[in-house]
Amino acid sequence: MNCRTILALGFVTAIVGCTTSQPPADRPAMRAMGQAAAPEAGGSDEAIGTEIRRRLEIVDPGMTASVIVEVNNGIVTLRGSTATVQNAWRAEGAARAVPGVKDVRNEILAR
Repeated sequence: MNCRTILALGFVTAIVGCTTSQPPADRPAMRAMGQAAAPEAGGSDEAIGTEIRRRLEIVDPGMTASVIVEVNNGIVTLRGSTATVQNAWRAEGAARAVPGVKDVRNEILAR
């Protein structure tokens, strides 16, 4: 074996070792910047509501001021108003995508 072969094998071993390693149990896995840790399935109503409000702010930065989010045993009720019907649908979709949400009642009115 020459020097290049040994370096190449060492490089491949290092890459394979990096791609198969798992984070330590005491440290959570990394997330993309801006991505929040979603509440676990069956999470508390408060955690679900917080995550829904965060997602609504992404859909439309002013939406959290005009939409009220209520969560009771995983059932979400959205009340208030949005500028368009599409935003009301987006709000419902954002709420349904949160882990732990059992159902969404969309009572949002378009102005």
